[in-house]
Amino acid sequence: MDPHEVEVVDEKTALVLSYHPTMYDLTPFGGSKNQTWLLECIFQEVDIETGNVLSGARSLDFSSPADSTVPITGTSAVDSWDYMHINSVDKDDEGNYLVSGRHTLALYKISGRDGSLTWQLGGNGSNFSVPESARFGYQHDVRFVSRSGDVEVVSMFDNSAGGPDPSRDAPSRARVLRLDHGSRKAEEVQTLRSPDRLVARAQGSHQILGNGNRFVNWGQAGAITEFDPEGNPIFNAPLDSGRRGAVAMSYRAYRFEWEGKPIEKPAIAALQAGNITVYTSWNGDTSTRAWRFYGSASKGSFGAASTGSFLGEVARKSFETSLVVPNGNYTHFLARLTTPLGASLAVQRSQL
Repeated sequence: MDPHEVEVVDEKTALVLSYHPTMYDLTPFGGSKNQTWLLECIFQEVDIETGNVLSGARSLDFSSPADSTVPITGTSAVDSWDYMHINSVDKDDEGNYLVSGRHTLALYKISGRDGSLTWQLGGNGSNFSVPESARFGYQHDVRFVSRSGDVEVVSMFDNSAGGPDPSRDAPSRARVLRLDHGSRKAEEVQTLRSPDRLVARAQGSHQILGNGNRFVNWGQAGAITEFDPEGNPIFNAPLDSGRRGAVAMSYRAYRFEWEGKPIEKPAIAALQAGNITVYTSWNGDTSTRAWRFYGSASKGSFGAASTGSFLGEVARKSFETSLVVPNGNYTHFLARLTTPLGASLAVQRSQL
């Protein structure tokens, strides 16, 4: 398997890639008689449980090596010509696939029914006219966004850099493009540039968040940026404190609400120095919103139907939450956590 892509679909299947050295006559494309190897890119949808291949296609079935923009190699299997370099694959709700060919500067929509080419955007043989404002190159992380009638919308990280001639590199961009099947035209919907005008010669990703914001990873350039729906940067950070791209870089980056679910139980302790203070924490937990504290003069008061005397509720604001206990003859304590839904998830006891 190739590490460029593993996309889980509905928690049942996975989209994966592989590169296969293949003997091939490269003379029609300018190769010598000693250059006889190319890399054929294969994408597959695999059943996660069984490992069975459900669908997929081979790059030579829908693209020609003549469309490649990189110099021919191929004097041996280990030097196979990476003519296409698939680096992402996505699936829509109709079962079709969107494939990114980095070295052909093109996107391919592949039928999920028979693996045939439905359309190509960019590169040689594009089925859409692409004006200067919508051109892209050496792209990564291509995704379906929406579909309505004759219009499809796709997103990508447009490197605009990374070809054989570094002098032609341009600042990288996160992009959304609209494809009109009626007019057979592509047009720019949105283009986002790094506040630092970064150039990523490799890697990169573009995530559309649920609130309409965009989260962009600048790949080899070593930075991340979040934009609001209007394209204004609201967060921008390098991945390390040194020169960008010198050490830290990320192939892709994502922003999600992370939920921590510790396997150990919460901790609770009661200490007396004049007043009694009860402390509680749950290392790694992210769902607790408040702690409710209870006290009793005996352990037996904490039963299935009783939690002792209610002492108070404290909102969780940091790792540890504490409550100074009001006057009372308490020697045993219980803490119960609550979530945004009001559910009680765990109970712990402590004794002075």
